Amino acid sequence: MNAPYARIADGTYPLFEQVPSLADFAAEFGVSATIVAKALQPVRHEGLLARYPAAAAWS
Repeated sequence: MNAPYARIADGTYPLFEQVPSLADFAAEFGVSATIVAKALQPVRHEGLLARYPAAAAWS
């Protein structure tokens, strides 16, 4: 799932802007939200995404 990296790099998801929800990513890629959350962990660990409980993810 390299799409989030690519979309941040190409400006589709500008820095400090909300990105699609786990449910939206799951629907787009045809997988569960759990799989998306696991796939996004490296992106979060690199500091490219921040998650806020009861909110959304931000680039």
